[in-house]
Amino acid sequence: MYGYHGKILQVDLSTRQTKDIELKEEDLRKFIGGAGLSAKLLYPTMSKNLDPLGPENPLIFITGPFTGTAIPSTGRHTICAKSPLTGVWGESSAGGFFGVSLKSTGYDGVMVVGRSDKPVYLLIHDGIVEIKDASHLWGKGFYQTKDILTKEVGEKRARISAIGQGGENLIKYAAIMNDDGRAAGRCGLGAVMGAKKLKAIVTYGDRRPKVAYSDKLKENIKAALVVPITELSALSTLEMFKEFGSIGYLDMAMYISDVPAKYFSKSVFPVEEIDGKALKQNYYVKSVACYGCPIGCGRLTQYGQHGIDKVDGPEYESAAALGPCCMNLDLDSIIYASHLCNDYGIDTISTGVSIAFAMYLYEKGVLTKDKTGMEIKWGDSKAIV
Repeated sequence: MYGYHGKILQVDLSTRQTKDIELKEEDLRKFIGGAGLSAKLLYPTMSKNLDPLGPENPLIFITGPFTGTAIPSTGRHTICAKSPLTGVWGESSAGGFFGVSLKSTGYDGVMVVGRSDKPVYLLIHDGIVEIKDASHLWGKGFYQTKDILTKEVGEKRARISAIGQGGENLIKYAAIMNDDGRAAGRCGLGAVMGAKKLKAIVTYGDRRPKVAYSDKLKENIKAALVVPITELSALSTLEMFKEFGSIGYLDMAMYISDVPAKYFSKSVFPVEEIDGKALKQNYYVKSVACYGCPIGCGRLTQYGQHGIDKVDGPEYESAAALGPCCMNLDLDSIIYASHLCNDYGIDTISTGVSIAFAMYLYEKGVLTKDKTGMEIKWGDSKAIV
């Protein structure tokens, strides 16, 4: 079997039992990739009466057939479960290196069922699975959790996927974070993880999937990489992402009336004050790439406010939701608010839109200062953070 290890790990947090689930080649061919395979595995468990935050709701972290190979930009992994936000199928994906690290353990994915009676984290490496106490991590943000576990595990190859306080408190748009600000932000899957009292998953290993026709694959990879290297000037989107990061899309979004300004009621906004150019000129430290990516649209930004030296991002979605959607022209506050969302483990899109909705209700008089304890006016950066 090529591209897969042919098995996923199932962990029952209620019984503390683990087992391997063998994957059929027929299913791997029919349901290609993380989301497809997750649908096959989870569909039999789904019902309208299944509580998304109950122990019976499986939470699966899974990879695709390209993950762990030399194919560029294949480091993403998919996380699926019944969504507490929508009540139906929930699917989110994240970049970084966690997906490749998960694949290196000898498993194509891990399915978590049940619920622990106390906070725990999973340590998976080289086919070995440990359920370890995480009481000392509960209540801590993502970045502190990552730092503590990195030292605790003592393995340079280790990659960490974890929740912050958002998932612990079952916020219905809680995210699952990994690496440096990479987020599986949609559908509230961080709340599913929090409901299981699962704080984090730590992975490392050296088991790579077999590749068919490896020499031919290398030739195809070299041919594919010629495009972004020699023809980048003709590919404006790739050029923009490489030069300014995903936040650079703000300019393009404005030109095609895709900016969600003032809670989606306007499509024009002076994005030049908060776009990729402004970020690069005033805050840029370096570009950050996910596994095998020749573009590197991630950004590490310099931020000396609030006792923080450097932070991740913001990405386009974060900037759009916390900027134009809230009529906020203060890039400083967008960077900080995005960082807080990452650390708390909550989706930046849903957070920004929720704040914008509150501003809309304040404008209409539905919310008042007497009710909220503060003014929530359009563009008020202090209210946002």
